[in-house]
Amino acid sequence: MEVRLHDSIDEFTSMAGPLYRRDPITNTIELTLLQAGELPDGSLLLTVWDSGDLIGASIQTPPQGGPLHAVDRR
Repeated sequence: MEVRLHDSIDEFTSMAGPLYRRDPITNTIELTLLQAGELPDGSLLLTVWDSGDLIGASIQTPPQGGPLHAVDRR
């Protein structure tokens, strides 16, 4: 398992966007943030990979303490 930190919202959106769009109701906040194309300074963008497959993604924006995440539940 590998966790990747992303500096680019465009790169993160291209990878994690499809995962978030699988459940647009649950991921409304995340999709809205990604659609804006801009996040506050200090935001964390993480993806989780298993054997080359994307299995999770997480967005954390300050000053919120907890991350917003999506998990592949296929």
